[in-house]
Amino acid sequence: MALILTVLVLSILVILGFALSYGAGVSAGAARNARAAFVSAAAADAALAYAAALLAEDRASGSQDDLGEGWAREDLTVTVGGEHMALRITDENRKLNVNRAALPPAQAKDPDLRPALKRLVVNVGGSALDYERLCRWIAPGGGGGTGRPLAAIAALACVPDLDKALLTGKNEKPPLSAVLTTVSARVNVNTAEKEVLDALWDDALLTGNILGARRQAPFRDEAQVEAFVARARGETAGEARTALPAGVSSDWFRVEVRPVGGRGGLRALVRRDEGGIRTQSVTRLSEEDAP
Repeated sequence: MALILTVLVLSILVILGFALSYGAGVSAGAARNARAAFVSAAAADAALAYAAALLAEDRASGSQDDLGEGWAREDLTVTVGGEHMALRITDENRKLNVNRAALPPAQAKDPDLRPALKRLVVNVGGSALDYERLCRWIAPGGGGGTGRPLAAIAALACVPDLDKALLTGKNEKPPLSAVLTTVSARVNVNTAEKEVLDALWDDALLTGNILGARRQAPFRDEAQVEAFVARARGETAGEARTALPAGVSSDWFRVEVRPVGGRGGLRALVRRDEGGIRTQSVTRLSEEDAP
């Protein structure tokens, strides 16, 4: 908490310093507009720093991640220099990595995730053709262990002939961007969407049991997940292991910051590892970008 407060105090000082630094000779209107834009951008940066501190503090308190933790709240707000910023942190590990799932297994011991990807595309309203178009784009010629990975999930819009309704959500289903990612290696069963869990195990009853169990208490480690799946399916723990990319912790997050009641802000991709929180990319949102 001390780190979070320090971030906010420093951000306020930066904003106040800018407000006092305007010299003469600049029109009052232009100065006000420039100051407002700077203050808003600085407040967004401070909110991003707050999110990073929140994620670091969470990791220090335990290795598992779940939707009951502070970072996952949907009503997070930060006030910096009088600017009220809404903050949304989304766990990328709740999604399936499309670049990995579209390719055949790299090694014999690795699971083939292509059936899971196909089920997931269908689960959100797509068709078998949409799945095939996605695989052909990422893994031309079947992949052969290599492919043409998407640099970012927004690149789904470039996949030829893919049903574009899947990008925004079809028939009240989540959009592809809510269930697919290009960064995380493992799916966190404590945070994953129902559609993702259904796709991984192809077992609606097991998905319901997992969702019910995690509402009572999050899974603590991968061994507990394996034992739970084994009991539910009448398998041994070793059989349940069959290396589906399922875990209980998260290391990739998307952070969105927006002025409360306004437009603009930023979106960022951050990674949390043993070295701390690393910001991988930041996109500034314009006044025209809808929430």
